[in-house]
Amino acid sequence: MTITKKISDIEQTLYRETQKDNQIEERIKSLGDMIPYDLWYADKNGYMRYLNSSLLNQLGMTLQDACNYGWTKRILEEDVASVINRWFHCIKTGEEWEAEYRLKDRFGNVRKNLSRGKPVRDNKGILAGWVGINLDITDCKEKQKNLEDIEWMINDNACQIEKDIASDKKHDDLIEYDESGYIVNATGIGLLMEIVTEVLDLLDSFVCVFEQNGHCSFKIVRSQWSCYLNDLSKKIGLENSEKNMRSDGISCFLYWKKIAENVINTGIPVDVKCKAGINSFCVPVKVGGETIGSICIGYGNQPQEQQTIRKIASYYGGDYKLIKSAANNYKYRPAFLVGIARKSLLSSARIIEVMVSRKRAENALQLAYSEAEKRREVWAKALNRSYELLKKETKERIDAENETALRNKIIKSIYSVISVFTASHEVVINQVISSINSIFSIPFIAIGVIENNMFVWVSQNCNGRCECFVDVNLENHPCGVAFSGGKIKQLNGNLKQIYPSFTRYSIDAKAYLGMPVYSSKGIILGTVCLCDDENRVFKEYEINLIEIFTRFTGLVLERRLIERQLSQSQEMKILGQLTSGVAHEVRNPLNGILAITDALGKDLGGDPEYSIFIEHIRKQVVRLTDLMSDLLDLGRPIEKGNLLPTSIVWLISTALNYWKQSSCYRNRIIRINCSRESESVSIYADRPKIEQVIINLLENGCAHSRSDQEIIIDVKRVGDMIVIQITDRGTGIKPEHLNHLFEPFFTTRKGGTGLGLGIVKRIVESHDGSIDIRNNIPAPGVTAEVKIPIMKKKLAF
Repeated sequence: MTITKKISDIEQTLYRETQKDNQIEERIKSLGDMIPYDLWYADKNGYMRYLNSSLLNQLGMTLQDACNYGWTKRILEEDVASVINRWFHCIKTGEEWEAEYRLKDRFGNVRKNLSRGKPVRDNKGILAGWVGINLDITDCKEKQKNLEDIEWMINDNACQIEKDIASDKKHDDLIEYDESGYIVNATGIGLLMEIVTEVLDLLDSFVCVFEQNGHCSFKIVRSQWSCYLNDLSKKIGLENSEKNMRSDGISCFLYWKKIAENVINTGIPVDVKCKAGINSFCVPVKVGGETIGSICIGYGNQPQEQQTIRKIASYYGGDYKLIKSAANNYKYRPAFLVGIARKSLLSSARIIEVMVSRKRAENALQLAYSEAEKRREVWAKALNRSYELLKKETKERIDAENETALRNKIIKSIYSVISVFTASHEVVINQVISSINSIFSIPFIAIGVIENNMFVWVSQNCNGRCECFVDVNLENHPCGVAFSGGKIKQLNGNLKQIYPSFTRYSIDAKAYLGMPVYSSKGIILGTVCLCDDENRVFKEYEINLIEIFTRFTGLVLERRLIERQLSQSQEMKILGQLTSGVAHEVRNPLNGILAITDALGKDLGGDPEYSIFIEHIRKQVVRLTDLMSDLLDLGRPIEKGNLLPTSIVWLISTALNYWKQSSCYRNRIIRINCSRESESVSIYADRPKIEQVIINLLENGCAHSRSDQEIIIDVKRVGDMIVIQITDRGTGIKPEHLNHLFEPFFTTRKGGTGLGLGIVKRIVESHDGSIDIRNNIPAPGVTAEVKIPIMKKKLAF
């Protein structure tokens, strides 16, 4: 309708122009080159008088060659007769001219033309000629034919959509894919299906995507023919069989795969037809000049020959009728549609290439990012290591500086203590406490001096306040905690609940460190304790440092003890010399008095009036004689030649037998506990003197305890010393008397001379031993502890 309308418009224009000007031919010629169509003019007899340049150019003729009937030479022989007859008929009848015919253009190409013309009449209505146009309708005819060819697709799709809507069920394609494939993974299943669906919609066949190694990672089969044969292949196991390659070139999966591999290897698109008439068009997928895979589509009519269909049915073991029906269901696709599909496939390949390139770029970016992240981590680790090393070096430097400062402080503190070493022990101990406090800055530091199981003197620093105490019970001071165990002791927690004695001091003690102060002979002379208000554990170097001050304190206290012993020894020596002289001078008169008293008693003949006085004189003389003997014992040194190897167990047993024969306390219960180590121990001893020591200590224990209480003798070995402990459960010793027990003539027992413990101390010390008398903890009673060196065995050479 559009072409007819254009021709009518031109004819009307020409007609109007012709009516205005009688010179029709000249007017048409003037308008011919202005109109963009093939224009012609013929006279009333049908002879061609004018053809415009556009028409002459198409015919490849000059105006002289084309005039009259020269233009008919370009018409195909098959169409000449019908065209001439129709033209003559219009000349005869004066009807409008219209004809379709084929002619060869100047290049020899056959083109279809539509020619239309209108008669031109003068004012009187007499026919003057013909004016018309020619249109090249070759493309229009091809499009019309193509439209007619695919008209069934439009109708079928509309019917299929109506059926799908009515049944609420759509046809499912045969879809297989492998997400591990590089192309599938890079593009994505959803996007890849969208890309290839356009081709499937046009051809209704199959699409396969092959990876670089020839593996099919994506396959969609849509046509009934392809789906049916694919199912048959799976049933008989031919889908991946080499036998399937020998199917006379009939289109199958392995056939497609072979084509795809060839395209991947060469990088050149391939379009081949199998013997069944199905074409396979395969294009490469390239990224950066590298072929990474291929896409293959199928197109063309399914085989219609009975012989071919029967051969396929026999090979696949399928039903002939079903295969024939599947082949007949495929509708013909015109060439232009296949061309569109091929172009679409090429575009799809380009899209996939872009997607894969982008995926590669993303992977490369991700890899670069990962590498950068790894490098960052490496750099971070290196930086952290550098930082840690720097921090470690800084810490070591600070620790070294602190250690140096601490050492300087320690040296200074030790120097301060050494500088007052010759002063009194109170001054030295106060300086030790001050030095420890300057090093550790702890709220509570104390040193207690122990004698006779109690603190005779305590010096402490509590929250910066210096304090001193005398005569403090062990239970009433934190230093007593270290004394009970006889070794270094650490405590943590709420110590005020564990040790109520801590509540007497204004410290919230949560950490405690206590150390006994020993003499060179292993005797505890005192304790050092530290209390902190933080719950902490004292470090090893702190303990070692405090041990230094503790040993120093031990030297000071031992010096004090030695000085006291030297003073006592000197006093005892002088006293011994004095008493020895006095005893010799007094004993002779006493012997005379005793002889005279005996003679006087005989002379009086036992007169009762005088016998009482004589007996009193005799008793006093005997008492003074015993006193003189004790004085002689006190002043008489022990001869080294009298020291003989003696079993300590035998010695104690012998002394106990003598005591039971002579003592008024012979009926008391005595229990002896000897350790295994002590049974075979011997000492160098003046046997009568050591027996005298044991007897005197037993007498004292019995004199100060009830008759129903037993006396316990414990014998044990401690290092190179034998320790004898005589323990009673009596009244104990008053604290103010403890420092005077070994002084001559000091006694608390009625009728005692006060020389017994002095003699015992002199005897024990003459054997290079020591004696200590203390109240029991817990009370009541007293323990006398004697320590004597063990006899060392001589080595045999």
